[in-house]
Amino acid sequence: MDGSTPRDLDAFPLELPRPSRNELRKIAYAIVSPGNGILAAEESVGTVGKRLADIGLESTEDKRRKYGQLLFTTDKQMGYYISGVILFPETVYQKADHGTPFIELLKQRKIIPGMKVDTGVVSLMGYLDETTTQGLDDLEGTLLKPNMVVAGQAATVKPSKEEIGKATVTALSRTVPPAVPGITFLSGGQSEE
Repeated sequence: MDGSTPRDLDAFPLELPRPSRNELRKIAYAIVSPGNGILAAEESVGTVGKRLADIGLESTEDKRRKYGQLLFTTDKQMGYYISGVILFPETVYQKADHGTPFIELLKQRKIIPGMKVDTGVVSLMGYLDETTTQGLDDLEGTLLKPNMVVAGQAATVKPSKEEIGKATVTALSRTVPPAVPGITFLSGGQSEE
């Protein structure tokens, strides 16, 4: 290590105690339980600010809190369909108008709250202008959140949706260790074309 990375390796133990590994594994399997999805609500202050600006509202902490409140209090039955919610750090500490923390509202609905955990974007060694997220991949209970495999922009032949699905499953089955509890695809960032 050349010292250019801010990550302090001592802060991330390579081996978690067995009870912690078991708890993380249990949580990961609960999040990817059949028939349920993950609500990606980890939008940054800037992204929520753009959403608010689109409807003529100023981006204040209270307006962003009300946006989160709208998401998390809409339907008490949402836990039947959503197993986990990814939160932005600001949202983790926010409360509904009646004083209940958002985390508690989610737990009451049998939804597992969490945050995306990574140490930022780093250059992909050997490739110009390519980056990857430096994740905390030494943790037990990792959930993978990839995109679909698609042809490059310069490709002259565009594969069918079935071919894209098959290529994606093939790539993942050849590279993702069987110990990974689940794969949860990104909710955006790719067009249907």
